[in-house]
Amino acid sequence: MIPVGALAILMFLVFLFVAAQLLVTQIESFIRIGAGVILLGFGGSRWTTDMSSKYMQYAVATGLKLMVLYVIVVQPKSAAARAQNKRCAYTTILPYQVFCSGANLFVTSPMKVNVLLA
Repeated sequence: MIPVGALAILMFLVFLFVAAQLLVTQIESFIRIGAGVILLGFGGSRWTTDMSSKYMQYAVATGLKLMVLYVIVVQPKSAAARAQNKRCAYTTILPYQVFCSGANLFVTSPMKVNVLLA
C-alpha cells in the first residue's frame, strides 16, 4: 500500500507541473500578444493583410488555450477541497487509486491542450 505522504508529495508535484504550464502559457501570451500589436498596423494594405489576420488568429488561439488551462486547473482544486472536507480515514486502496488516476489525467491534460490548440 502506498503511504499517504508519498501521495501528498505526488499531488504537490502534479500541481507544481500544471502551475508551471499555466505560467509558461501566460508569459508566452503576454510577450507575443504585447509585441504583436505592431502587426495590426499592417492590416491597412491588401498585400500585408495576411500578417494582421494571422496575428488575430494567434491571439484567439492563445486565449482559448488559457481558458482551457484555467478550466483544467479549477476542477482538481475543487475535488481536492471536497476530499479534504470529508476528512475520513480510508481503509481500502480504491480511493488512493482513484486519486492517482486523477493526478495522471491532471498532468497529461495540459500537455494535450498545448498540442491541440497550438
